[in-house]
Amino acid sequence: MPLPRTPLPLPLALLAVALPALHTQEARGSEGDPPARFSPAALAERNTEVAGRSAIPQPGEGFPAPLAFETRAPVKIPFVAEGQVVPWEEAAGYVGGDRIVVQGTIVDTYQVNNGPCLLKFDAKDRDAFLIAAFLEGAPGLAAPPAELYRGKVVRVSGPVTPYKGNPQIVVSDPSQIEIVGVR
Repeated sequence: MPLPRTPLPLPLALLAVALPALHTQEARGSEGDPPARFSPAALAERNTEVAGRSAIPQPGEGFPAPLAFETRAPVKIPFVAEGQVVPWEEAAGYVGGDRIVVQGTIVDTYQVNNGPCLLKFDAKDRDAFLIAAFLEGAPGLAAPPAELYRGKVVRVSGPVTPYKGNPQIVVSDPSQIEIVGVR
């Protein structure tokens, strides 16, 4: 039985065997139809020979059970009591948790073009916890965030979220950052 001229949703293994030969003139019969060796039954038999069995479930076989996915144990986020302040070095342990208050000294700042001001607690470690402050032009700020917070001990509140694998708190309101001292 010749294959119809419309594409069929055949398994990729069958197509990989059939397509190269179907596009050569030698593989076609006298009327342009593929020879019998490229019938669905012949291709299924060839697939069985190559892979050991047909990818198509046979009558009475049913479908195989789905693959089991590897699951990870849930991450335990430490509990923070109301009013408790977390040191910035420990903030990465709260990724994905509730709103917390983190305290530390801002030692470096970087203004991203058309983006946030990054307030860094560690100038050397690029992967350390930081604050992404979207406060440029916010009402109530006496200076740009880079100038205002550099060298200050701050408390920042918000949920710790990952950005490219690094922990951060995103700040969009000046009330989220409180200056509590000077270094």
